[in-house]
Amino acid sequence: MPQGDAGAPLSIASSSALPEPLSARPEMLSTRAWWTARVDDYFCLTERGTTPMQEFRAGLTGFLATSNNFALNATILSAMGLNANAVVVSSAFVSGVSSIASGLSSNLPLGIMTSVGPNMLMASLCSSGTHSTQQTLAISAACGLLLSMLSMTPALRWALKLVPLYIKYGLVIGTGLLTTLKG
Repeated sequence: MPQGDAGAPLSIASSSALPEPLSARPEMLSTRAWWTARVDDYFCLTERGTTPMQEFRAGLTGFLATSNNFALNATILSAMGLNANAVVVSSAFVSGVSSIASGLSSNLPLGIMTSVGPNMLMASLCSSGTHSTQQTLAISAACGLLLSMLSMTPALRWALKLVPLYIKYGLVIGTGLLTTLKG
């Protein structure tokens, strides 16, 4: 067993026997290791039993799994007269910015992607002739702003508690069926 200065055995609890963490000494780290340590410290990855690389792979997997929504949304919204390439780029940009903002503000790995269901509704409104493309996009923007404002207050949590679970499941299943039948 290692001996201390006075000949007594060193204990693990002794702070003088433990080296200083690398993240506290950036001059000892390469640039990549320094950034990795900063990300680990900020998001408490080690405490959660994960690594920056594992989180990166999980985020990339989630992005690739849901990126088919970009192409599907482009197909749906091009029927409304929107440019398909612009829809793909804007969907990817908004999803990236939203995911980064959500992760930084919540300190959790949340991926926020554009959804197909609301776009199916928008395309249906336009194809029925009841609303123009501009009106439909204004409705969509107003709903997004309303949900954003509600999510910053306890009102959204309260409102969601009012909706029974079977209705929530029904909405998700109905959206999937609508996408399957119309898409």
